[in-house]
Amino acid sequence: MDKIEIVRLEEGAPISSFDCGDLDLNDFLHNDSKNYLKSMLAVTYLLKIEEEIAAYFCLSYDGLTRTTILTGEEIMYMYEPHHAGCRFVTVDAYHSALQFYERNDFRYLTTKDKDEDTRVMYFDLKAV
Repeated sequence: MDKIEIVRLEEGAPISSFDCGDLDLNDFLHNDSKNYLKSMLAVTYLLKIEEEIAAYFCLSYDGLTRTTILTGEEIMYMYEPHHAGCRFVTVDAYHSALQFYERNDFRYLTTKDKDEDTRVMYFDLKAV
């Protein structure tokens, strides 16, 4: 069985060749991910199979306000502002990935971005 591990990308760590077929995603990993880490904007994790990077994901705190969580006619409520915690997972999803996120219960944050290159979607962790 292949050795699979998830490792945190560190500033000085070399990034081996990685190509997921999407120029923007490849560029982020190779050119921006360490800057995001250094600026404390996001932490990137690498999924490695036998030391080769098979995938990556970034974690970053985000914020949603009660008035921005609109899905059609539905208005979702949110925790009171003085509480800390993690309630939602948000993504900027490419149109080619929208069905994947929909199947996994992500919802659209707004309809304003339906003609953009990416759509903002969220998952409510309270549902888990």
